[in-house]
Amino acid sequence: MARLKEFNPEERLEKAKQLFWAKGYNATSMKDIVTVMKLNPGSIYSTFGGKQELFMECLKKYAGERLSAFRQEAGGEGSPLQVLEQVIREGASVLIREGKGCMTVRTMLELGKKNKQAHTVVTSQVKSIIDIFEALLVKAQEAGEVHAQREPREMAMFLYAGFNGVWQIDILLNDKRYVNSVIDQLIDSVRR
Repeated sequence: MARLKEFNPEERLEKAKQLFWAKGYNATSMKDIVTVMKLNPGSIYSTFGGKQELFMECLKKYAGERLSAFRQEAGGEGSPLQVLEQVIREGASVLIREGKGCMTVRTMLELGKKNKQAHTVVTSQVKSIIDIFEALLVKAQEAGEVHAQREPREMAMFLYAGFNGVWQIDILLNDKRYVNSVIDQLIDSVRR
């Protein structure tokens, strides 16, 4: 007869996600995982698989949570450009509050294309966020807030690239004025 799990897998997955987010994939050892999850190795392997499988579950969880937050913010009140600004400001403030930057960006910087599974998850999330930005920019064009001659997809990719640099500015300079200034410049770059 199989034993019932005496722990909540979702709670332990969250602990592992926080660990990978803070240390990255390569710097996280199985000993670290065992310590943080407070599980024996057998329980980890039987529930989550090895380090790679656990990492992928954590990365998918993080990417899904962030994408859900972006979608929720994108449905906010205000003009399309105001909503876009709110999406960017809220996304940046979450990363800054956490003090660890974006887990998906960190994963790509660490692993690049070497880990195909991670690359697929991150690429999918990035494309989805760019799609959200693009949809808001199209609405902003229709509302006359953004020049009609500008290409929404290119502007969305530019905004995404700039957005990813915001948490780096915070980590390096630790000055909220600079962070807000960069966000202001990003939004101003797409205005009429």
